[in-house]
Amino acid sequence: MLLCLLLAGCGPTGARQARYADLAAWLEINALPDETVGVQELGAWARLTGLPLVELPAGSDAALLLARLQEAPPDTCVALRSVAWEGVQASPWFRERYQQVAVAGTMEDPAAPLTLYRYTPSPFDVGETLPLSLTLQDAAAGHVTLEAVQLSTQRLALSEPVYVSLTLSGDVREPLRAEWQLRAVADGRVWLREVRTLSTDAWPTRGTVTERTIVAPPDALPSGEYALELALSRPNLAPFGEPVKVATLTRPPDVSRDPLMPDHVLEIAVGDAIALVGYDAPERLAPGDTLRVALYWQTRDAVGGDFKVFVHIFAPDGTVAAQSDAAPVNWTYPTTVWQPGETIRDVHIISLDAELPRGDYRVLVGMYDPATETATRLLLRDAQGTPLADDAVLLFTLRLR
Repeated sequence: MLLCLLLAGCGPTGARQARYADLAAWLEINALPDETVGVQELGAWARLTGLPLVELPAGSDAALLLARLQEAPPDTCVALRSVAWEGVQASPWFRERYQQVAVAGTMEDPAAPLTLYRYTPSPFDVGETLPLSLTLQDAAAGHVTLEAVQLSTQRLALSEPVYVSLTLSGDVREPLRAEWQLRAVADGRVWLREVRTLSTDAWPTRGTVTERTIVAPPDALPSGEYALELALSRPNLAPFGEPVKVATLTRPPDVSRDPLMPDHVLEIAVGDAIALVGYDAPERLAPGDTLRVALYWQTRDAVGGDFKVFVHIFAPDGTVAAQSDAAPVNWTYPTTVWQPGETIRDVHIISLDAELPRGDYRVLVGMYDPATETATRLLLRDAQGTPLADDAVLLFTLRLR
């Protein structure tokens, strides 16, 4: 985790040093132990805080300061009144990701106000970037090259949009109409069509530009592979080059006899007939967000009971902050009908209270028999056969920021 104070200017005046002290006191109360503080005046800050310090570029170059933020976005930034910070604060990238949480000083203070911002990742920042080398062109209008695409996920799930960032370059002499399609690979059926206008007059003459879209899978989307396609057209609707496939997305089945590949692989024996073989889940969320955890179960033998799954989220103080207790696959596929050799993808959707404190939350998972008087949990063993404490596996640590 990075926590960053970005401070412009030369050595601190007495008034500014006092504001630094105010902010250091705030950080001691509100910063988490693993958060790094980036500053331009290391000497001044070294005497004020025990948090780890990172030196940041000084001066009036807003582009340099913004590039540093984009390279490794800090959790918190403190902006001094300066030419560099005026440029950074006006940028769409910064305004989308940073929210003001505190101010030190007043407008009459020559060293203030110092504004404290807190970072929340954009969903467009998440996911893998895939290289592309696709050029669309028109003899009358110019050319466009698709250089890369970043997808928040390559899995399609109901109620979970896919955030798409497309890196482009080119020379175009008129606006273009972009049509995004989600086409089933198996039968060619188009399940989603979105149209938007690309404002090509704002594109730089050199370098690249990023265009973004959100793919929201329809509720009736069946499992299978889908091509995410892009077609460009001119204002008169004449085609601008041929439609291209930008990526392949997969809607995994809830139950499969073929192997399913989770993002994180596990090997946890659950009772005598079931194994937990992996999961999908985000590593970081904000208070008030919704956590989606996909659990991958495999049946190794006939299952001899009607078991429920629990997903418990423990706060840093050890209390249960949120939980899900349900029959698998949203109550639609009970363990009594599981067959040997099946893989079951079991998604749990858990709302997180907006008032939860920031920190590291433990996500624990297991199964239990609700028919027993004490809701007895199934025995869990790791890959070496060692029983797990409380018959629960620590799935991962969720960073709530």
